[in-house]
Amino acid sequence: MVQQVEATLEQYELMIRGVLQAGHVYRRSPDFDDYRQELRLMIAERLMAGETLTAQHNNELFRWLLWRLRDLQRRSKRHEDRGVPLGEAPEQVMSNAAFVDAEATILLADLAKQCRLAQPLQQLAYDLMQYPDDTVVRRCHRLRVHRATYNRRLQQLRHQLQSVWAA
Repeated sequence: MVQQVEATLEQYELMIRGVLQAGHVYRRSPDFDDYRQELRLMIAERLMAGETLTAQHNNELFRWLLWRLRDLQRRSKRHEDRGVPLGEAPEQVMSNAAFVDAEATILLADLAKQCRLAQPLQQLAYDLMQYPDDTVVRRCHRLRVHRATYNRRLQQLRHQLQSVWAA
């Protein structure tokens, strides 16, 4: 059943990529995978509801998916606007006690100094200290990296810190 659904959704992959491109969401965007998965789920829901959808030359489905993508983008933008603005100075964020656990920040800074981290990992550690409660998407935008790169560097940082902590 799952393989059948996956095979069916593969037929719509070209249309989904076209919708994402029309919505200015490209592969390098940190939100690309999330939006692609959301569009897949929307198509799957319509197929499960019994609708007959053609995978090619279906302008109505394309427009509907683009409309839903724009809704998702607006919702994401609205959610980001409610958080800490990206233009806010780190000192202002640090002064806000709700975002900072001083003891953990000091510990992370000490461990980072002991590790002698590479430049990208230093930037990640600094960002984690400055914005401990920030979302992955906003952190990726600030560091200007793709989400997969962020996760890989976070894992590298975690391993290095654990090796120093264990020693």
